[in-house]
Amino acid sequence: MTEEKYTIHKYKRILFYVVILVLFAAFFLGQSIYPSERETVTEESITYTGTFYRELPDGTEEEIRVPDRYDVPAGELMVIRSVLPQDYNENTIAIRSSLENVRIYIGGELRTVYDTKNTRPFGKNSASGYVF
Repeated sequence: MTEEKYTIHKYKRILFYVVILVLFAAFFLGQSIYPSERETVTEESITYTGTFYRELPDGTEEEIRVPDRYDVPAGELMVIRSVLPQDYNENTIAIRSSLENVRIYIGGELRTVYDTKNTRPFGKNSASGYVF
């Protein structure tokens, strides 16, 4: 290779590294200077704080805390009920399921089902999943 070609390749390589460094610098500078486009989300701002009731097999209800742990025998249905306030204006409700099948009814209408018994080759439930 002639020295002239070597010099040209050397300048191309240097130019390449300079462009890469400028891109990295622009990225990191932009990340540190410009404000975040995401809304600040806290647990208080996304957690529904209404009252929840557990419907017992005999038809009575007891007020419960959600989230919490409850001893429900295998195969027994646990029904949790809450009444959304009239001014509730969110468009999504998410429930985290841990080893349970979930059915969500709103106004008596079945809105969504989370059930993995026919889709899992081993075990019957996912360890955890969010139902929207």
